[in-house]
Amino acid sequence: MIVLNIRSTVLRFDFSFFAVMAIFFFFDKDGTGAVSLLTCGLHELGHLVAMLICGAPLNGILFYGAGIRISSELRRCTAPRRLMIYAAGCAVNLILAAFAYLMGAYLFSAVNLITGIFNLLPLGELDGAAILAVISERYGRAALLLGIVRAVTFSVLAGGITVLFLVSGEIGVTFFLTMTYLLILMILSG
Repeated sequence: MIVLNIRSTVLRFDFSFFAVMAIFFFFDKDGTGAVSLLTCGLHELGHLVAMLICGAPLNGILFYGAGIRISSELRRCTAPRRLMIYAAGCAVNLILAAFAYLMGAYLFSAVNLITGIFNLLPLGELDGAAILAVISERYGRAALLLGIVRAVTFSVLAGGITVLFLVSGEIGVTFFLTMTYLLILMILSG
């Protein structure tokens, strides 16, 4: 692991991050890799800006095989501020998707749209799970709400994979790995 200390923030780069990036760019035949990486960076920047606005302290950033994890003491923030912080990355992606579409940058628009929607899934460490946890913490009925959302999410993912396979007759390596990751997250999160 590579560790950099910048003021009071610790940046960590796990070797799995570099391995996944190497595999990702190896299979990237159409050049969407750089656009995807930029989109993910902008997503995380949205969280960082929201943290700055809300006064949440930044402890560290971990780059690892499954993505980027920002660590902060968000429990000190009120529920509305935590919601703003958790939703900020997806909001940035969805806003950029709309503007890029209007400007004719369809690839950038599509990647931002997919990234924003993907991160809203209520699974594992994705933003949607954190948003749902704050909402259920504030309004109760957490277990029932999480169970319903996870069941619907699983059904939509399974149905989407099936339809995509039936329509195209094939599934790309990146798509297959992403869906496998999501299914593992769903199984592990109960």
